[in-house]
Amino acid sequence: MIPFFFRNFKFVIFLALGLPAMASAQTVTQYFEVSPSSINSGQTVTLSWKVTNSSGASVLLPCVGSGSGIHYKNQSGGLIACDTKLTGFGTIDSVIIGATNTSGSPVTLSPKLIPLNSDGSESIGQSTASFTVGADPNPITDFSVSSTTVVSGDKLTFTWVAPEVDKLNMTLYCPDEITPTIVDDSRPRVPCNQQPLFGSDLSGSGSQTFQLLTSSLESSFATFRLVPKTGSGAFDGTHSKSIQVTVKPKPDTRNPTIISFQLGEQTLKPNQETKVSWDIQNSVGANFKITCPNGVTATSSLTATSTLKCGQMIFSDILGESGTFIISLKNPTNVPQELLFTLIPAVTSTEFDGVRARTLRIIVLGNPAGITPPTATATATTSIQSVGAAASTAAAKSAGQLAKRLRYGNRGSEITLLQKILATDAAVYPEGLVTGYFGPATLRAVKRFQTKYKLEAVGEVGPLTRKQLNTIAGAKGIQ
Repeated sequence: MIPFFFRNFKFVIFLALGLPAMASAQTVTQYFEVSPSSINSGQTVTLSWKVTNSSGASVLLPCVGSGSGIHYKNQSGGLIACDTKLTGFGTIDSVIIGATNTSGSPVTLSPKLIPLNSDGSESIGQSTASFTVGADPNPITDFSVSSTTVVSGDKLTFTWVAPEVDKLNMTLYCPDEITPTIVDDSRPRVPCNQQPLFGSDLSGSGSQTFQLLTSSLESSFATFRLVPKTGSGAFDGTHSKSIQVTVKPKPDTRNPTIISFQLGEQTLKPNQETKVSWDIQNSVGANFKITCPNGVTATSSLTATSTLKCGQMIFSDILGESGTFIISLKNPTNVPQELLFTLIPAVTSTEFDGVRARTLRIIVLGNPAGITPPTATATATTSIQSVGAAASTAAAKSAGQLAKRLRYGNRGSEITLLQKILATDAAVYPEGLVTGYFGPATLRAVKRFQTKYKLEAVGEVGPLTRKQLNTIAGAKGIQ
């Protein structure tokens, strides 16, 4: 038994050294909660807690695994590295954190609350609170290609953005006639068997250039697929994205084919615009020629205000195999002018195939109605307005009269008179052409005339239509 003196002496020594006679009280976590307990990728949770016998707290955000596809975020969306310890919190406090999940399946995260002892050291009484983060349904935010249609031998560049994805790879499916290669890759051909194309995984955002060759004489198709990689190392095909590319054979530019060549309108008012569109196969592009009779000038939407060259290639550079532009034609005369507008395929950068060219006819009306009013008509009209019925009778006697049945394809003086009568009404015959030939424009005008006067719109000039036309000719003194 230790004498009482020595027991008291030991107690005195402890007091003299300033050491505690007994351990301080343990920290106690009253609660550590997370709300909500389940979120979608990219959403946030609130961690809240209360600890006693403590000087504060820290929060640890544990890692799930390297390359897991899990990322912590702060309230502003900034990235927080896993295993980061958030410090500086009070004993009753909270913090908002976010998380993204590109692993392909839901993941449970368990942040840890670390109370601090009164001296600032970490308490051993630590707690966890768990929440589940659903998989991101769209981890690849963008996957695009420079062109979805290429000619054999062309290069194309794929670009992708997947900021929350740690690793990706690409696969390719294509028929045997396509030979795919990767630019700056020594392999003569990359696999078309839907296996990963790259030995080293790709980063979350980047680009890659390929070249595609085809031995087929017809178009072939290649499907590129960008696939995220999960934390387990497997590929997440569910959230991949695909792009199909059409590979055309290299054209035989010595045999161009014009698929289409069209004008929005082929009969224009003096300063009217019209749309030009074309499509050619087996060529390196196209250019155009235009005739410009009697001072007619032309401009296009491709050359701003510059006047187009007449009788030669109107563009200094070859245009593409297909395209559109606007052309504007100005007729300074008071009579219609006919222009020839020709599409010429290019077989090289300097050679054109005039044999396979195609020409369209454009009529640019004069000012104001495309014809020069006869002086006699003007005089007769003035007489009608000034002296009434007597002058009207005189004009009728001097006017020409239609006597025959007229139909599409006819030619002659009666067709000329018919066109003059129709041209007095721009709504009926906007072209105003007086050619002596009953063509498509005259046919349309006759039908409009018949509709206007409630006659059967058959497009031929029979007795009833002829009577109405002769009445107008007599009233206006048209010869």
